[in-house]
Amino acid sequence: MNAKLIFLAIAASQVAADTCPTNCIENYAPVCGSNGQTYTNKCFLEIAACKDSTIKQVSEGACGSASSGSKGTTNQPGCPIPGCEEYLKPVCGSDGKDYDNECFLRMTKCKQPSLTLNFLCRHNTPNNYNFTPKRRQ
Repeated sequence: MNAKLIFLAIAASQVAADTCPTNCIENYAPVCGSNGQTYTNKCFLEIAACKDSTIKQVSEGACGSASSGSKGTTNQPGCPIPGCEEYLKPVCGSDGKDYDNECFLRMTKCKQPSLTLNFLCRHNTPNNYNFTPKRRQ
């Protein structure tokens, strides 16, 4: 009897996971989940919540940011940044990391004030993300 109940519970959760939405628009409007994970936007959180009913949205903004109601973002001018558009115009930060565009670098700078835009990145083709740092003049 108990084995049947366990099997039915597992089967029901698998069916629920199979009916969860899978497509979201890639706009960056972060939300913080109850599991401590930052989701790109509410749609991505809803997909995770569909697969795991314990996940709820706890706040707007990235987990640990000022807009999510917890510490992590400095009080620099222009912070927190409400969101960045998902387009590729790569830049390199002084931390040696590539950022999709300058907005994402500025968003990271809110948490790491010493971060600067030291390099402009170049790529050969849109399908080849082989970045070569180039010093700014």
